[in-house]
Amino acid sequence: MSIIILMLKKPKIIIFISLVLLAIISVAYILVTTKNHSTTQTSVNTLPTPNIPNYFQTGLSSTLEIQQSNFNFPATLPVLEKQNTTTLNTSAAGAIASRLGFTTSPIEGSDAVNGTVLIWNNKNNFLTITPKINKIKFGPSENPATIIPGIINKQLSDQALQAIATDFLNNKIQVPANSLSFSNFVYLIPKAGQELFQVTDKATAKIIQLNYSLQNTNYPILTQDPNSTIAYVQVLLDGTVLNSEINYGLSYTPGLTEYNIFNYSRFTKNTNTAILVSLNDGSVNLPDIAKDQLSDIVLKTVELGYLYDSSDSTFLSPIFILRGTAKLSGYTNPLTAVFYLPAIVSP
Repeated sequence: MSIIILMLKKPKIIIFISLVLLAIISVAYILVTTKNHSTTQTSVNTLPTPNIPNYFQTGLSSTLEIQQSNFNFPATLPVLEKQNTTTLNTSAAGAIASRLGFTTSPIEGSDAVNGTVLIWNNKNNFLTITPKINKIKFGPSENPATIIPGIINKQLSDQALQAIATDFLNNKIQVPANSLSFSNFVYLIPKAGQELFQVTDKATAKIIQLNYSLQNTNYPILTQDPNSTIAYVQVLLDGTVLNSEINYGLSYTPGLTEYNIFNYSRFTKNTNTAILVSLNDGSVNLPDIAKDQLSDIVLKTVELGYLYDSSDSTFLSPIFILRGTAKLSGYTNPLTAVFYLPAIVSP
């Protein structure tokens, strides 16, 4: 009888042992999975620094005039993650050229990094398109300073200027629908003897630059030029489109993870690590100057934006844009100075 009872209980014992082993294996699996997830999360949170060229090995000391009351930014922000990008092929580039009035075939140039460059010219304008990086540049065939004195000021309203720029982007370039939204105006005048422009105020401007950013972001997406976003259109006072530069077909969307942004206290402690990106509206070549030639740097305003540092960027990181002045040896008056400061607090 005892043998029969033992035989009857044996399957129950086997089942019990199997359940215990299964529970042990399940716990072990959860622990391993959690560890791997933790490692992956740390890797995601460890963001590389935005690619900002820095021509000075150490930080530049400055005087901060930005008050806490003018530092109104969110505590967290996501990075913008790259999605599928609309690409330009030779046929699409030719269609853009045709809509802009170019009737001849392009000259094919070559860039060591970015490959083929398609170039069109006529008596009034030029157009270059670099298909590999989706870059479009349109501008005048002669120095704008020779054109501007004869331009009639039509006293165009902001709405009229936006209509002109929007028509150029949507109908001439045919940027993907609903991809761009208006960001801000920049007011410019020609620099004497140069094909460069200087920032001025609205009353004295001869050229109005309209900056555009991606539609699904709350902050402008700047390039390495702090006055320009990923797409801009420059319009003369009579409504003529003078220049335009467009990073075509970009698609970045906010990531799911929110990252801590400098608060005012951290910001004030890190301004000496801000990187000088523009001096005298870009007319001073930064690699040509030494740190000891700069003095009396004053930081007066701060904005928040995202940096489009290259066409290879898989994400765009938030940065602070610091604007102010600096003295440069050889110049009588202080020059405009712009700095970039990565805004994410390191994990």
